[in-house]
Amino acid sequence: MTLHRWLVGVAVATWLYAGCSTPERTFGQGPRGGNTSSTGGRDGEAGSAVDAGAGGAQGGSSNGAEGGASEGGAGPTTGGGPGSGGAGSDECTPDQRRCNGDVPEACDADGNWERTQAGCAFGCTDGVCNLCEEETTACEGGDAKVCVAGQWQYTLCDQLCEEGACVEVCEEEKSQCNGLFNVETCTDGVYVDTKECPGVCSAGECVGDCRPDSKRCKAGSSNLPEVCSASGEWGAGATCEGASPICLNGACVACEQGDKRCSPEGRPQLCTEFGSWEDQQPCGSELPACVAGECRDCAPSSRRCSAGNPQLCDANGSWDDQPACAGATPVCVAATGICGTCTEGDVQCGDEKTPQKCQGGKWVDQAACSAVRPVCLGGVCAECAPNDRECVGTRPRICSNNGSWVAQESCMAPTPQCVPATGECGCPEGNVRCLDSNTPQQCSANGSWVDQTDCAGDTPICKLGKCHCTEGARECTSSTGARVCQNGAWVAEECSGTTPVCAAGKCAVCSPGSSRCVGLRVDTCSAEGAWVASETCSQFCTSGRCTNPGGQAGIVGCNPVTGETCKLAADEYCCYSPDKPGASSCVATRQRCNLYPMACDGPSDCKDASQPVCCVGPNGASCQASCPSGTSIACDPVRPACNKLQSCGPQRDGPPNLNVCSLSLLDPI
Repeated sequence: MTLHRWLVGVAVATWLYAGCSTPERTFGQGPRGGNTSSTGGRDGEAGSAVDAGAGGAQGGSSNGAEGGASEGGAGPTTGGGPGSGGAGSDECTPDQRRCNGDVPEACDADGNWERTQAGCAFGCTDGVCNLCEEETTACEGGDAKVCVAGQWQYTLCDQLCEEGACVEVCEEEKSQCNGLFNVETCTDGVYVDTKECPGVCSAGECVGDCRPDSKRCKAGSSNLPEVCSASGEWGAGATCEGASPICLNGACVACEQGDKRCSPEGRPQLCTEFGSWEDQQPCGSELPACVAGECRDCAPSSRRCSAGNPQLCDANGSWDDQPACAGATPVCVAATGICGTCTEGDVQCGDEKTPQKCQGGKWVDQAACSAVRPVCLGGVCAECAPNDRECVGTRPRICSNNGSWVAQESCMAPTPQCVPATGECGCPEGNVRCLDSNTPQQCSANGSWVDQTDCAGDTPICKLGKCHCTEGARECTSSTGARVCQNGAWVAEECSGTTPVCAAGKCAVCSPGSSRCVGLRVDTCSAEGAWVASETCSQFCTSGRCTNPGGQAGIVGCNPVTGETCKLAADEYCCYSPDKPGASSCVATRQRCNLYPMACDGPSDCKDASQPVCCVGPNGASCQASCPSGTSIACDPVRPACNKLQSCGPQRDGPPNLNVCSLSLLDPI
């Protein structure tokens, strides 16, 4: 091997790696997904082969995110389906490269990924098409080469190269491939080129009808490029879409020659013969709007007012008159070009705290009124609302029609206080007074006098704004309780001791209308609670009234001084003292009476039918069957029951209350 041949071989390899168009696909193997530091490849496409081959291989990965993997099925003429590309991001840095499946891409100046060609026949690595299939060997220009990492590595042969290896001699008339496109045949011991293939050379024969990585657009399609495979056959490339939707000479471009559009900045653009947009002259003042790539009067759907009438821009960029403004929307608003409710710049109040301004034909809320100027008046914030009132100390003030406070005269008697609730002079809240002798009044929160309930009942007099009782008045609260009005209020008194009851509002010795016995005298209690003698009893006084024991069954008159009577039902009888009648008393029947015992004092006391007569004798009075000689029959003056010749009257020597029947009031029977 000479130095010259070695240098030539290195130069050829370097040129093929750096400058050649993307080489053909390798036979029988689908492309690999890309693998870059920023973005994974998309799905690998199906491989193709003359013989049955494997499908697409595993997709690439990005930032640690593994792409999906799928192996295509075997087939008689084409490889299996595409493998899955790795997941990745669409963001990029200008001049950055990547593989999107078997499609190389580069980042443009705007940070968008763009295809650099439709696909790589031998796969893509780091955004560049591979030149060969890994570990493939071949001969080219008499030298041997082997594919390592997608690039050819050459070995310069001293004599000949055959089937990818250096040899001394060749087999006469044997044909093999010289590179991808030529067939060479061993003639007189050396290989001589005998044919240039229209497609590719494979196993010493021409196959296919296109050169690998050559490109064209599929007939009848505007966005489907075709790429020549490693076997020299046309196959579908990646569909043109996104920013490059048009197929031109097998490459995806931005537009079709002659197309027009407006740039995002509103400048007309024309598509060149290379499928790229080219800026045209910007639109001027006469035709200021870019519409469909041409300068027109206006932008479609825009509006304006022309001589007070609304206009709408049509789809072709021309102004069309709209219905004139009238009725509830009488004004064409310059800012919007539509009919509005108000004239631009007018103001009003939306509510009591919100000013509004006419903007674009509509009322728009402005900043709410603050504490310093809290009220909206005529569309602006003011200090107060007209006729509002408030107090500043003891001085009222009123709001004028322009929303400013005007001070009034200071408050003085009889309305010395400025009332916060009304902003006017009035009485102090809570103060009281009397309207007349029985009507109290109280000052309300708004500084006005309000009538209260009229004084009545036990507090009938209004004094100092409150209901009072009549000074010095007295009344009873119960049978033993009294009260007296002192300083307009009732003061309670409890009756006890010698004045235990209440009468006429004072503590007294007795209850009005009650009576008592004082000897034979009956005392009656007056309305003022004092005892007053009312009568003197002829016989007995019992429980405050005169009584006749001789006419009462079961009762025996005993002490004419104290009025004591004895109850026969209680086994009592009277032990009468003729010498000292006031010493007479009731005793039990079982006791012995040495004086004058009385077991009855009239016929009604003798209930026993066997002893129906009360007999009165010198030794006492008792019930017997009949009165013996020397005794008299006790009688009742009301119902005497004496015979016709007798009368009923007091016994001359007996107890003064004992009546007997006799012919003479002086002589006993």
